[in-house]
Order: sequence, then structure tokens, then C-alpha cells
Amino acid sequence: MKKSELFPDPCWDVRRVLNQQSRYPRLLYKYRHVSAQHLEPLLLSSTFYLSSREQFNDPFDAQCVVRVSADLQARRARLEQLKSSAKGRRAGQPAGLNMKQREALHGDMLTHGRAKIRAQRAYDLNANAYGIYSMAETPRSLLMWAHYAHNHRGVCLVFYVPADPDVFTYALPVEYGDTYPSMEWTNPDRTDALRSLLTKSTEWSYEQESRILRTHGAKTLLPFERRALTGIIFGARCSAENKETVKALVERRIRAGGTSPALFDAHLASERYAIGIFPHGKPAPQRWRGRPASRRRSRRITRPSAAAEHCSADASGAA
Repeated sequence: MKKSELFPDPCWDVRRVLNQQSRYPRLLYKYRHVSAQHLEPLLLSSTFYLSSREQFNDPFDAQCVVRVSADLQARRARLEQLKSSAKGRRAGQPAGLNMKQREALHGDMLTHGRAKIRAQRAYDLNANAYGIYSMAETPRSLLMWAHYAHNHRGVCLVFYVPADPDVFTYALPVEYGDTYPSMEWTNPDRTDALRSLLTKSTEWSYEQESRILRTHGAKTLLPFERRALTGIIFGARCSAENKETVKALVERRIRAGGTSPALFDAHLASERYAIGIFPHGKPAPQRWRGRPASRRRSRRITRPSAAAEHCSADASGAA
């Protein structure tokens, strides 16, 4: 893909800041079927639909084991912290527990068995309220094209991170493992709380996924800057009819004052399991033989997000 086509407005100032402060990729990708349902919000409305983890196709995704210390004094201290937090609640925030609910909470959290049930339920309620949008970090994944772009008949949308840092710098890398992450209710670590929403089974590691997270954003729309959508890649099996559907949406986008994303075609390599991306309507270079899908650079969570504390397993979140 030609950089000059993808970055008509390179946003150099933002790129310099991102390069100094983080290791965010310049581009993120979304594999999609070709349909009005999947593409109109992205091309015409410039919005992402934020899912709840309850809507994921993998019921193991974003799970967390909440542990509660057997130390009664540690649980009492945590309850005092929650009481202080409730007193400091600002106007306009959700109402806290009433007196009867606080008494029930206090009694449950001082009984170890009930405390574990209450804390896990509170985590689950808070985690379910998070809005999550998944993106990929490579446009050349054979499995992503097969699973999320209608068997290579769909498209892959290209988003330029510096064009809307307020949205895309919230995209954090998913980690993969064989066991659920865990956290301790009496001493909650906000980084652990955030990581729980960014962890799934090793079997999904091929996705190289990043996730945008929004507190209390489940099942809502997140707008992004129109210019952030800089390219559209047609799958290797994308039909002429599907391509015309996408081009018609691009024309509607332009008439509405939006930018014109660059168009590309995905090509299957002739001698290896690989995909190449080249300008739309042009053949792959004669000497091209393909190369593996790019692997992302690690961007581990090194500091807690302010939003992460909403995911911590405060028993006050359980009704």
C-alpha cells in the first residue's frame, strides 16, 4: 500500500507525540462483510458500535476470577474505602446504595463465602457495562479474511490512528493465555481490572486484536473522525457486485462531505500462504511471491487507565 495514498493528511504533530509516548501502530484494521448493516455506519455515519462482552461469540472472553481475602481486617478496610468513595460521589453520578442495601453489603462482605459471590457478581455487572470495539493490527491475516470478511469476499477497512487519537489511542492490545486473569477484591489493581477485559484464550492469538474500551458504553455508538478511514481493501474473492456496492457507498460518503478512502485489492500469493495488498485494479508485481502477515509490536499495559477503576470488583456495584 502506498503511504502517500493512505496518508493525504499525515498529522505529523500527533504522530510525533504518539511515537514519543507510546508504541501505538499507525494503522488499525476492521474486517467486514459487504452489506449495508456492516458498512453504512462506518462509511457514512463514521460510528463504531460498542458491544458488551455478553454479545461476544466466545463465552470465555473477558472473564476474570475475583478473589476475596480470608483476612477479616482486610475486608473491613476495603469496606471503609468504599464508604469513603460513596461519600465523595459527585452530583450527576449514579445514586449509591440505600441504607438497607448497605447493611446487606456489609454483612455479606464480612462473611467469606458470601463475599466471594458478591464480589464476582459485582465485577460481572461492571464488566458487562463496558463498551468494546475490536480491531486488528494486520490486513494480511489469512484467518481474519476467512472468518470475518465472508471467506475473502468482504473488505478490510483501514484506519489511521493519528487522525483521531481521542478514539484510537484507547485501542489496547489483547493478551492471550490459558487461564483466566484474576484480581483481589480487598486490594484492587486497576491495571489488573483493565487487563481482564483484554484477555482471551491462546486459541484466538491469530487475531492480533486491539480493543477500544468505553466505561458504561455497552450497546452504544462511538463517533470517530471521518478522515480516520483512509483505505478500503477488497478481499481476494470479492465479487464485482460487492465492489460496486462499496464504491456506491464511497460516492455517497463523498457527496455528504466525507473524505475519499484509497482503494486496494488483496492478492493471494502463488507460492506460499500469504496475502499482498496492492492498488485497486492493478495486478500484483510480477516478481512478488508473498510474505507472511505482519506481527505487531508488543504494547503491554504499563499504567492504569482512569476508566479501569470502573471495572474493579467493587461490591457496591452489585444490586
